[in-house]
Amino acid sequence: MRWASTFLREIFSFLPTKTTENWPVIKAPGKPIVILVSGFASPRRTLSIMRKRLIKDGFNVIVFALDWQSLAGALHGFYRISEQLSSLVLKLRKSQGMEKTPLFIVAHSAGGLVARYYVQLLGGSHYCDGLLTLATPHRGTWKVLLGLLSHFALQARCLFQMLPFSPFMRKLNTAHFPTNFKMVSIYSSRDWLVGRATRLPVKLENLAEIQTVEVANLTHTDFLLSKKLHKLIKVHLEMELESSRLPA
Repeated sequence: MRWASTFLREIFSFLPTKTTENWPVIKAPGKPIVILVSGFASPRRTLSIMRKRLIKDGFNVIVFALDWQSLAGALHGFYRISEQLSSLVLKLRKSQGMEKTPLFIVAHSAGGLVARYYVQLLGGSHYCDGLLTLATPHRGTWKVLLGLLSHFALQARCLFQMLPFSPFMRKLNTAHFPTNFKMVSIYSSRDWLVGRATRLPVKLENLAEIQTVEVANLTHTDFLLSKKLHKLIKVHLEMELESSRLPA
């Protein structure tokens, strides 16, 4: 019954919380920035370990969580959330001294869909230096229908937007992917919650700008906790930092 214990652990990790962490936005001006984007309805606390590790690695870390605090916020769906991510990045770029600071997005699960929409359809590739998606259902997933049987039903619009046939997924997966913008999609075959949906659409699979990496034996929640995965994230971020320093 290992699958049952895994199921319960994964579900409980996404339960709402009243805890509001007062995390500083920029701790060390001049250092590269990572925007961590959480998964669907995930509270900020799910990103706390990843945040601490990246800060220790020398990054400024900003958390952009999809844990809506009101029903009205949930009803806007991923289109509005992507616009909010865009506003956050623009605000950073307009801050003094951060116009050219390296800025990367690391997004977990459905957060990767939000980040891709921002990059592909809202001009995000002009303001960010790279995107890493972790356990993201790039082709949409039917498993989100299970959410209608839980408290996640309050965010029904977002659940439907994650279905493979939804207008949101069709628009995202037929949109142009910007040239010379690097994206890394990291997935695990043991991730039962997303499964084969982590495969990129055929249109994107062979693009030179996109790299796919499989990590063995990680569940959906493990992506937020694994030291092995963190080392992989760190390697890719450092590679992108090095390439950004090279003369054009």
